[in-house]
Amino acid sequence: MFIINNSTYCLKIFFSYKLFNYKWTLIVIGLFLYTGIFAQNIAPSSLYAFDKYSVNSAFGGLTGNRILSLNIREQWVGLPGNPKYYLISYNQPVYRFHGGTGVKIKSEKHGIQDIFSINMTYNYVFSQYYGLFSFGLGSGLLNISNNNNEIITPEGIYQNENIDHNDGFLDNLVLKNLSFYNFNIFGLYNYKNIEIGIVFDKNISLSKNNFSYRFHDLLKVNWQYIFGINNDFYLKIFGLIQSDFILLQTNIGFTADYKSILAGINARGYSPDTFDALSIILGGNINSKLRIIYAYDISLTSLRSIEDGTHEFKITYDFGNLKNNIKLPAVIFNPRL
Repeated sequence: MFIINNSTYCLKIFFSYKLFNYKWTLIVIGLFLYTGIFAQNIAPSSLYAFDKYSVNSAFGGLTGNRILSLNIREQWVGLPGNPKYYLISYNQPVYRFHGGTGVKIKSEKHGIQDIFSINMTYNYVFSQYYGLFSFGLGSGLLNISNNNNEIITPEGIYQNENIDHNDGFLDNLVLKNLSFYNFNIFGLYNYKNIEIGIVFDKNISLSKNNFSYRFHDLLKVNWQYIFGINNDFYLKIFGLIQSDFILLQTNIGFTADYKSILAGINARGYSPDTFDALSIILGGNINSKLRIIYAYDISLTSLRSIEDGTHEFKITYDFGNLKNNIKLPAVIFNPRL
């Protein structure tokens, strides 16, 4: 249902109380696609459904408000050099250009390697009687650095600030700081309680042949369906599929939301016959502005005997609407985020 609103740059969704057939179709498709995943070249997140802009920038500005989000993830706690992820994102509507804009700042640490990136995005939004469409572009910089001080070899020479690993393998390996341009395109379709988004991105990986970094294509598909029980209680099922066109990674989860609190689970796998982790999700709104969500990943692999799980927090702050005198478009769509 569409509502004309000249003050908040949004079009609200009113949830239907009827179970549509395509809900069950989505569930079957999601479970069927949960068949494989590639090694951890892509930073995983168990809370991808709670800051959609961080996953798909086509969500920029769709709430009509200025949204700041912080994501912290520490994976495989207890293992030396375990992966750590930090992400700050901000997005808001851009009335004059009929869309939204935002920025993402991400820091990752994997053993001796540090990855830092910053990405700016813009998405154009328009709606028709059959739903909302949003699509746009993003670009930025990515920097990769390696802490050579953390590498020690049997034949290495380490005196004062002089570092010589004296190792033929490491001599061929890229250990200096490198910077790359980043580029991505993205889109979103939303109609009533159902939404699906797609992102085409470029990702960095280390070539096994010549030990050099190279870009490879990355495709993401995110989807969600919401079933409203009443004004206070609704169920949400969601998923995230990522592929480099060689291997596949899939997440599927659901939450039950009652007033200001939520609870749910998310499942992730790493091969056609192996689940990687099951995530327990808890959280809610502290007040009308602040929301905090926590996820704990229970490992389903052999790593569970030597690591203490994975912790992830997402903190979101809503700064409210922009105050301006710009004439807004007649109809804008706002999916329930």
